[in-house]
Formats: sequence, structure tokens, C-alpha cells
Amino acid sequence: MKIQYGEGKTKYGPGVDIHLDGDEVARAIMAWLVAHGVHVEGPRTIQVNACLCDSGRVYVDPSGFVIDADGRKHSGRGPSQEKCCHEMLKPCMEFGRVEYCCVSCGELVESGDGE
Repeated sequence: MKIQYGEGKTKYGPGVDIHLDGDEVARAIMAWLVAHGVHVEGPRTIQVNACLCDSGRVYVDPSGFVIDADGRKHSGRGPSQEKCCHEMLKPCMEFGRVEYCCVSCGELVESGDGE
């Protein structure tokens, strides 16, 4: 799997491209089936559009973002927009203190004394 900025030329940003090889596409399809309660045992052939799949691509619009397995955020608006703006916070109570963490990136934004 390869995650990179797209080649979109919109004024809002390039978007993000996720490139998958054929095996990754097949695993994604199997994971989707399992998530919907369909379990397959034994050999199988997975085809996309009646052909074996060599590769796949997921394009994420400039309004979206991707968080990779290492926790890095790839904003669809481009590399200059990767820093999280902490729009949505959630309270996290720990050891008598109230902490506020960003819902998007998980970063501690502020803390205070819990009551």
C-alpha cells in the first residue's frame, strides 16, 4: 500500500491517493465480507469487473483526510494542512484531572482540575 498526495488541481488541494496491489484489494474485499457476516473457508478467486485485480486506488477528496498505520495524518488539502486544527475535543478524566483531547489526532490540547 502506498499513500501519497493526489494530483488533483482543485483550488482546495490535491486530495490523497491510496494505491493497493491486487492482493491488498482481495484482502479488503474479504475483510468487507467478514464485517458483513460472510465467512469463506478454502481456496477462492476474487475478481473485480470480471477480471483478476492487479491493483486498486482510493481517492480521498480535498475535504477529507487519511490517518496511516503510523498515526500520520495526510490532509486532502495538501501537506501544508497536515497540522490538526483541534476542531472537536473530548474530555478525558484521569487521576482527578480533566484533560481535553482532540478527537481527530488524539493530542492533549488542554487540562484542568476535575471536580
